[in-house]
Amino acid sequence: QSDGTCKSLLNIRCADWRDKADTFSKSKQLDFIQQCMAQDCEQSLETGTNTPGCRFLDGQGFCYAYNSAQMWCANGGSSTYCNDGGADWGQHPLGTSTTSQTGWTPGTFPYRGDSASKGSIACACMKDCTCKGDEKCWCVDPDQQPVGPGSYKTGIIIANSGKRGSCACFCNDVGARRRSLLAIGSTPTISLADLVPARNEGSAEVGSSMAAGGAVRQLMGTCDCSKCKTTSPSASPIAPPPPPAAEEDEPIPEVCTKQSDGTCKSLLNIRCADWRDKADTFSKSKQLDFIQQCMAQDCEQSL
Repeated sequence: QSDGTCKSLLNIRCADWRDKADTFSKSKQLDFIQQCMAQDCEQSLETGTNTPGCRFLDGQGFCYAYNSAQMWCANGGSSTYCNDGGADWGQHPLGTSTTSQTGWTPGTFPYRGDSASKGSIACACMKDCTCKGDEKCWCVDPDQQPVGPGSYKTGIIIANSGKRGSCACFCNDVGARRRSLLAIGSTPTISLADLVPARNEGSAEVGSSMAAGGAVRQLMGTCDCSKCKTTSPSASPIAPPPPPAAEEDEPIPEVCTKQSDGTCKSLLNIRCADWRDKADTFSKSKQLDFIQQCMAQDCEQSL
């Protein structure tokens, strides 16, 4: 940054909270930290070289959003930047967990700005679930229990295998923090130039919106792109993939990263990248779901 600090590449709501919470009301801080934790929770459920999950955190306790940062830390990155949740916080190749529900847990964070005297916010998450407040949840496992220091208890849980990869998170006021956080605004973090070349965003199933009690990575809180409709193939042609980078010109890291096949992949919002890379393998309904989420993320970015 212009002031010499280096900002982490985080999930959007975590970045919003880091950068703007000092100006938010108490209720808005609570709302954004719930959405942040849900995004990090969904990331923790991912696995694979391109979507390794969340084992390493920045100084404030948020997941590095990019696979390149997570793997950079796993491969011996600086302990100054890489706050390790533990080997059980990641599946292979990031850690040793053998299940998608790793040891990752949400944290406790201080109120900031005019609400700094109000104490802290402790969060709890329901993994592989979406929830409607404390009334009911739809989960892969009907016996699913919340994780994290926050207080949450749902009324009933309805089994639904389609909720795999989703998270619903809820936060409440407490008097003290669980995690030791570094100074707000001066956290040393990793820039894209510091990371290994790969940068392919991960995927996860669709979760609930904040209005339904559990924010997720698709960010429907500010932009509602739920009105996408299917059309005839000729009405909306799919854009061709980007051309290979010229041999004599290396791709600009902030725009795209060169792949092993010579193509150069753009750095997109997470659901847009998922749709670009994986839509050929998705069902029709999943393609519709992911493009809605992609448009919501792009819409929020435009704001």
